Amino acid sequence: MAKGVLGNMNTQNKGVVKPAEKKEQTLHVVKIKRIPYGLFEKQLWEYFTQFGKVIRVRVARSVKTGNHKGWAYVGFEDKEVAEIAAETMDGYLMFEKRLSCHVMDPKDVPRSMKSGSRYLAPPHLRGKAKKEALLRNTAKPQEQEEKSKSRREASQKKQSNKLKRLGIVYDFGAVPSSANIVKLIDHKNSQRKAKGGRSSCPVRHANSFYQTQKDQITQSQRKKGGILFLMKGSLRTSKLKKSSK
Repeated sequence: MAKGVLGNMNTQNKGVVKPAEKKEQTLHVVKIKRIPYGLFEKQLWEYFTQFGKVIRVRVARSVKTGNHKGWAYVGFEDKEVAEIAAETMDGYLMFEKRLSCHVMDPKDVPRSMKSGSRYLAPPHLRGKAKKEALLRNTAKPQEQEEKSKSRREASQKKQSNKLKRLGIVYDFGAVPSSANIVKLIDHKNSQRKAKGGRSSCPVRHANSFYQTQKDQITQSQRKKGGILFLMKGSLRTSKLKKSSK
């Protein structure tokens, strides 16, 4: 009886396929310091794939602003490729920045490089900036208001004394309280709404400003075939390509 049961168990176990254990992928990380502005995740990926297979790229960014901090990590599949890339790019002058590259010790590799996608998209902090701006434009408690006012008065007095030493007499006036600032913002918003306009937003949206500049292009400029585009604060001219008939 016991033999029959064991025989059935053995035949059942024969049909079961055990899942293969996943081997942990070893990553050889090159740390790059003093990277120029504009050499971000995608650009680093495209550049360093000329040496070999790149598994993961991470650019160190500020949590508050999302801007890069000037260094990055590039993870290679092969150790020799990582060493060649670090040796080749160490001291390389790129856009007036001299790169500093070295292969990291496995114990010093950051946790963000050990898992995740190929590279992460830069964070979008517009909502967070708006939230912080709205928080700044609210009335503060009495104790916090007094501390803020005394700090601003001291700074104003310092600036006034500096101007006096230069022979400039200027009256800054009284330091406004946060409650008065909130009242002023509410008053301006009510005036704009009465005129049919939008309320003022504490965060400046540059896109709307650029769009108004595009809309102000004259008809004569369009006829000449040139359109002025306002990008990143500078005017650039782009010629329209004539469509082939």
